[in-house]
Amino acid sequence: MTNTDFTIWAIDDDPLQRMFIQDELGEDWLLQLFDSGEAVLAALREQAPPALALCDVIMPGIDGFSVCRELRQADPRMQIVFLSSNTGNEAKLAGLDAGCDDFLDKPIDGELLRYKIQLAQRASQHKHQLSAEIANVRSVAFEAMTNAGELGVVLEFMRRSQECGNELTLASQLLETIRNGYDLKGSIRLRRPDYSVVDIGADGENCSPLASSILDNLQTMERIFSFKNRMCINYPHLTLLLHNMPESDPDRVGRLRDHLAIIADAAECRLQSIRNESQLQRQNQVLGVSIHEMTEALTSLEVQHARFNTEISERVLEFCSQVQHLAIGFGLTDEQEYKLDMAVSEFGETIRQLDLKVGTDQKLQASLQRLRELIQQSSA
Repeated sequence: MTNTDFTIWAIDDDPLQRMFIQDELGEDWLLQLFDSGEAVLAALREQAPPALALCDVIMPGIDGFSVCRELRQADPRMQIVFLSSNTGNEAKLAGLDAGCDDFLDKPIDGELLRYKIQLAQRASQHKHQLSAEIANVRSVAFEAMTNAGELGVVLEFMRRSQECGNELTLASQLLETIRNGYDLKGSIRLRRPDYSVVDIGADGENCSPLASSILDNLQTMERIFSFKNRMCINYPHLTLLLHNMPESDPDRVGRLRDHLAIIADAAECRLQSIRNESQLQRQNQVLGVSIHEMTEALTSLEVQHARFNTEISERVLEFCSQVQHLAIGFGLTDEQEYKLDMAVSEFGETIRQLDLKVGTDQKLQASLQRLRELIQQSSA
């Protein structure tokens, strides 16, 4: 703060005192003189308050205490110094009650007056610096709180997006988030694997043909594209178009640009997850049907195999019995009949043992059981 920025008002009904103050301060500070309380209060209604006021206490009409109260009410930061020959405790207490900051005895010492002015000027500069620092801290704190609130919208969308079970619900949730969280209107395009698209407007309904044609053009732009109060964010599977960005507030636009990019990225990831989950569900359904059909086929094969084994065993035993009976009329010697009987018996026993050994049917049963367990795991 320079001397010319530090304005001083001097109020005194004594012309000699006003002349003395003019000689001491007029060349170095912006000084304005008043001869009465009425004059200074009239100026206060028309001009900005000064940085410092030198005020006589005893004046005809409005006295210094009343002037001090009016000045203090006009600007609580103004420094007020009383000029008085009465500097007793009672007068000082009355001055402090009125709102003054200091007293100077009359007759005024010029060097002391200038020193007091310089102290007041440094104090005023310190107050201005402190006020600027406080304002800056408040601004930073407000920006931090605002940013935290805006970031909270991002986190809330991430949480809610996990509850969305299909693409349309996710798109509606995204548009609702930017509308309620940022007071923004938007449109969204979802690009599907079969190259079809779904365009949803700010009202949650399908976009008009004109709006869809705009999205057609925008989806070929760069990742983030801005024009006037609109902004477009492109990802492989979605395009988000904002219609009313606050272009008059560049700082907020910058923050929203970052937050909206994160939201769009989260929506892109969730959209891909939804599609993967849907594809996995379809695959599980196909697998379930295939396993069910295979189970029925293996069960039928198991029954047929068991019936086939039983039938073979019965036929072989019947054949052995017939051979033993027919051998009696073949005119064989006792030793030959004995050997034939033993061979037929061994053959029949071998056939019976085949049915007891682990064979293909039991392997199929084991495979069937594993498939059944797989069905249960898929259903879980």
